[in-house]
Amino acid sequence: MRVQNPNIDLRSKTTLLTSAQILALKTTAITLVPAPGAGRIIAVPGIAMLFKFGTRQYSNAGAAGAFQYADAAHEAVATYPSPDPIGGAASSFYWAPGFLSAPVAISPGADNSAIVIPAGPDWSPGPIVTTTLGAGGALYAANDTGTLTNGNGDATYKVLTVDGGGAVLTYQITAAGTGYMVENGSPTAVGGAQPGLGVGLTLNITAVSSGDGTLKVVTYYQIIPVP
Repeated sequence: MRVQNPNIDLRSKTTLLTSAQILALKTTAITLVPAPGAGRIIAVPGIAMLFKFGTRQYSNAGAAGAFQYADAAHEAVATYPSPDPIGGAASSFYWAPGFLSAPVAISPGADNSAIVIPAGPDWSPGPIVTTTLGAGGALYAANDTGTLTNGNGDATYKVLTVDGGGAVLTYQITAAGTGYMVENGSPTAVGGAQPGLGVGLTLNITAVSSGDGTLKVVTYYQIIPVP
């Protein structure tokens, strides 16, 4: 039997974050509960998160996420899970309790403020899919090998052909690595003893294989008039 208190107006709002929205979190905040109107504040008893794993795991290259008011001070409204469920290798459920059990200062101006996951976390990195030649460098020789030092430093390359000065003309990626982002001029490092004495090779990472799971966020809240 469910006992309900008619004096408590507890509401919920479900927000489904697609993989595209998760990848865009580095620049685009997600609104969980819209602004309630002037003279009202949203109180959050808790937030449930249900992560559905897809076919590829996300790799985080930024700060952890958050549940916050959308005002300038960004006061937190609930504890964000750690480790972040978005980065998991399997589907999961998390409960993030709100701060109603302890005093929390709300800055002036937080009335009429939405509840959001703010922009900042970057879930776009992943294994390298495609690259192009950036700077060919000099003094390389065929069969030189090395690593792309950004990301997690575990993507590798092999030099195929060079010009008369040892600038790389063609190469192949021999390991896709993890945690890489689309960027130009990704630096490299040679991998130990080599046929050549190469320096200065950079590669342009044109595509990576990012995660593709989805996240359902259920926000439980009340709207409280400001006295």
